[in-house]
Amino acid sequence: MLKCAKTSHSSVSEIELTEAIVLVTTEDSSLTGFKDCVSSKQPIKVTKWCDTQYDCDDHSDENNCSGANPRTFDCGGNSSKRYIPYSQVCNDITDCPDNHLDECNDECPNDSSRNILTDKYRPVAGCIGVSALLVNVLSLVKNSKELLGMTAGSGYINQSLVIMIALGDSMIGLYMILVLIATLQFGRNYCRVRWEWLSSWQCSTLGVLSTTGTLISMISMTVLSVFRMHSLRSMVGLGDVTAKMRIKVGLACLGITILSLLIACLPIMELLSSYFVNGLVVIKSPFFSDVAKRGNIKAVVNHFDPSIKIETKSWEDYQDAIKELYYLGPELEPPTTNSFEGTRLGFYGNQGVCLFKYFVRPDDPQLVFSILILGLSCVCFAVITFCYIYIFTYASSSMKNSGATDGSVSAMTKLQTKVTLIIATDFFTWIPFITIAILHCCKVLNATKYYEFCSILLIPINSVINPIIYNGDKATDLVKNLVSALRRKATEISRAVTITENIVTDTQAETANL
Repeated sequence: MLKCAKTSHSSVSEIELTEAIVLVTTEDSSLTGFKDCVSSKQPIKVTKWCDTQYDCDDHSDENNCSGANPRTFDCGGNSSKRYIPYSQVCNDITDCPDNHLDECNDECPNDSSRNILTDKYRPVAGCIGVSALLVNVLSLVKNSKELLGMTAGSGYINQSLVIMIALGDSMIGLYMILVLIATLQFGRNYCRVRWEWLSSWQCSTLGVLSTTGTLISMISMTVLSVFRMHSLRSMVGLGDVTAKMRIKVGLACLGITILSLLIACLPIMELLSSYFVNGLVVIKSPFFSDVAKRGNIKAVVNHFDPSIKIETKSWEDYQDAIKELYYLGPELEPPTTNSFEGTRLGFYGNQGVCLFKYFVRPDDPQLVFSILILGLSCVCFAVITFCYIYIFTYASSSMKNSGATDGSVSAMTKLQTKVTLIIATDFFTWIPFITIAILHCCKVLNATKYYEFCSILLIPINSVINPIIYNGDKATDLVKNLVSALRRKATEISRAVTITENIVTDTQAETANL
């Protein structure tokens, strides 16, 4: 039961004010132009029949209205709110509270608000995700075996950082596969559980996984480029691998991993929830539609029960305030009462793909954090570009001074190709992405529709290319191993299908004989 504010004894209708609820009273003395409700015989203005607002106690004023008012949308016979204006259909706001039919019907476009991944991106996600995971896992295994037998210090450090890059990229591949699985699991039903998914721990976990993988790969590539430039400039080897060097390199790799994981986990920390939580998802609430923001909650609380005080910006206080708006009797079980207070919509619940919130507006609460991470990406890209341009320029100058030979020309050609690929892949991945983010922040375009493209194609494509570039001549072996593994798996599946078909055939034959 709701706590009701004091109102006069007159008819009550519901309208919107500051995205909250306000009660407006209407009093009429003349009965001209009125029509009686079916059960209560309550006189209601004819103009209020079939206007998508319930005025009769038995809701008879909004029954059988499709023919009477073609501008209304039927939410279904079992819905607590039967008819709504057509202007509220397919607008990404749930107005049919029981079945979400206004947002989950064939009239609505098949976009990212109704699917985690739309149909055109599902094959791309599968191909890139599986390829990134398999190639990088193979790179991890192969390079880890070689690392154990290395004796040269420079090679040991180089190999360790290549392993770190493969670790980060394999996490991106795993992220894409999990997103695809979630997409297939929900199917077209996603729009009905959209807000539950966006506020779930599974979505937050996917966000942490993708962000951690991206940061590990990006920071490791930056450190590797600086190390290679420094080694070329100093022209002094690090000697043989020692136990002390192994510990230092291990600690450095561990530091990169912990730093990346810490940054990725900041948005889900309870201590920082006041900053990173964007609202409360309140299911079937009479006060809110889908997500309740701080301003909405305060407006509703102040209207219905000003005695309820929200002392701080803590979301616990806002959840408690929502619960206090209800009389929670002993007959209500704890799971039911929890649905009143709302589930927190976090930083990674911005889109169904649960990606880092790269695209922000100037008034976004997490603007500073997102800009800092984008700034870090820009710095890493600039450092990588500078280092490899320097390496190529220095190597070219050294070759000219020492005299060109067939071997040196061949080595220089390989170096030029490798440097070009590294810079080009980073440029065509991060520069368009950063440009889109800047244009979105400046309100030149609405980039939220590009989240799917960025999370499935633009960012992850490097996860497939990186192991080929950074493994040098071993890349061919990695690709061959991948193809061999896929062939073996295809053969195993084919054999399993054949065996199953034979069993089914034999069973059918035995059944026919019986």
